Amino acid sequence: MLWRTLYFIALFQTSSVFTMGVDSSSKSSQSASNEVSPTLCSASIEKNGGVLAGSCSNRGNLRCGVKSGHYEYCNGVSWLSMCSCRESDGSKGKITSTSTLGTRHNPGRSCNEIFLGGGSVGDGVYWISPKGTLPYSVYCDMTTAGGGWTLVVKVKGNNHIMNRLNTAQWRDGRLIGHPTTLLDENAMGVGYTDLPFTDAMISSIEDPEKHVAWRHPRKFDSMQKIVKNCESVTDGFKISGDISGLDFTGDPRYHNPCTELVYGFLGGDWKGTTTTVAGCPAPRAWHIGAVVGAFLEPPSGDRTRPGQSKECISDFGLGAGYHKLQNVDDKYAINAHWWGKGNEVTRDWKTHALYLR
Repeated sequence: MLWRTLYFIALFQTSSVFTMGVDSSSKSSQSASNEVSPTLCSASIEKNGGVLAGSCSNRGNLRCGVKSGHYEYCNGVSWLSMCSCRESDGSKGKITSTSTLGTRHNPGRSCNEIFLGGGSVGDGVYWISPKGTLPYSVYCDMTTAGGGWTLVVKVKGNNHIMNRLNTAQWRDGRLIGHPTTLLDENAMGVGYTDLPFTDAMISSIEDPEKHVAWRHPRKFDSMQKIVKNCESVTDGFKISGDISGLDFTGDPRYHNPCTELVYGFLGGDWKGTTTTVAGCPAPRAWHIGAVVGAFLEPPSGDRTRPGQSKECISDFGLGAGYHKLQNVDDKYAINAHWWGKGNEVTRDWKTHALYLR
């Protein structure tokens, strides 16, 4: 069993760890760290002669193992060994338990569970464990569009790193940046790989009122699973905000969406040259093509049909790229096609985050 203990110790040492409970600082907080907190194995410990605390009947319980001398986390089924809980004098300790949902000792399954369970104290950092495994910290938006949103990805608009050619993040889920803050950067968090969801939201990191949110009629296991399976999903319907209200620097007259847009993943409009997105073949050629966004699909996407919307955004998204990616701004990771001017007037997006609920 030694290899399992070493595995969990290594996993904790590479996890993003924060101070106990919720980070109540402002949204621009830069207090996140990717290093193990020095208080992980000492905070909230009381000497009690090695008596165990809690039972594994409740997911999220922690104890100091008498035999192992390690903190052990309960996933609802069994105890998982973490790191040493011995005091400096060699005696064992116990965890002082807390009932607050969304803390390291009592993680929720998602930001939405924390929100609905009364654990929310506003936007900030909370702890979740979607699959009942070791908990990790996330940034939760508890106020926008009904609250309960988990931030999983941040994408810089005028940058190519997270565009549709990227597979390291979009397909493989490789972690980058600081997804528990609203720093202006590219970032991907653990929630992208394991958080079940029904709703999705694209939101400005500077102003959450600038957002568009939508809902799907079914629950997905994770965002990464959609991309790894190359599953084009276009059954989402808007529930809040609008593309025209997102964060950009250009002329708002050229950021109006076509009225027939659908929302989802791995999609695009009906015509163009895009053939792959995040390593997935496009079912047809698109102007933009994006990992997540809004798309004008056929037959309504055929502009030769009477009454068809034109002079509007026909596809938009994160993890995108325009046409053949010939110019620098064609490669921007947030891109859109405005029917009549290509992306000439829609390559001015600021950094936005993807939230799931």
